[in-house]
Amino acid sequence: VSTRSKSGQIIHYPLVETHQKKGVCFSVEGPSAQLGIAPHLKNDAEQIAKTIGDSQGIVGTYAVELFEGQDSKLYINE
Repeated sequence: VSTRSKSGQIIHYPLVETHQKKGVCFSVEGPSAQLGIAPHLKNDAEQIAKTIGDSQGIVGTYAVELFEGQDSKLYINE
């Protein structure tokens, strides 16, 4: 989850991990640093969110859902 101002300043809320049951979010854990998630994934997630916010000119708060692949890369879902 990130928030972007009219001037393009952006802040990122802590990266979290969600757990699904039958396609519905069951629980959310975080922040990622306490879960042992690789630090580069946090940086990658923030860069992806910044790129989306900047390219779309978003003003306000938005979320990007990402998945970690078997190759330890992040993939955008929605």
